Amino acid sequence: QVRALYDFTGEPGTAELSITAGEMLTVMRDNVGDGWCEGFNQSGKSGLFPAAYVQNVDTTAPSILTLLQFFY
Repeated sequence: QVRALYDFTGEPGTAELSITAGEMLTVMRDNVGDGWCEGFNQSGKSGLFPAAYVQNVDTTAPSILTLLQFFY
């Protein structure tokens, strides 16, 4: 999972995917070439977007033991 840092408007008639800052995307391939990623948005639309426009998001939840250590 990545979060878009900036808006990007894809070129019409290409495989580019328009993205909006704050939008969550799923990356299928992170090194398509020339700084592009391939993925899809939460609406299911897929395409290419600039890798420099997104940031990885840590989606792993902390374990219950990690959470409990804060109480002791």
